[in-house]
Amino acid sequence: QRWVGAGEYDRILRGEYTRRGPDEPQRPLRDDLGEAGSYYAGEAREIAGQMAQAARRAADRARDAFRDARRS
Repeated sequence: QRWVGAGEYDRILRGEYTRRGPDEPQRPLRDDLGEAGSYYAGEAREIAGQMAQAARRAADRARDAFRDARRS
């Protein structure tokens, strides 16, 4: 969904994308692979950050529940 919101989908619909074939100038495949690698590395970092935040929230809630149970 993010790529739609970011305008990437509209860009593709307008025909703004790398074309392949004998009539098109060739872009080195390594450039495409490098961009893909950078993109997915960024996505992995974002997911790892979200998981770390979720783990911190869970630990905080467990600590609070334990503290509340000891007070009762």
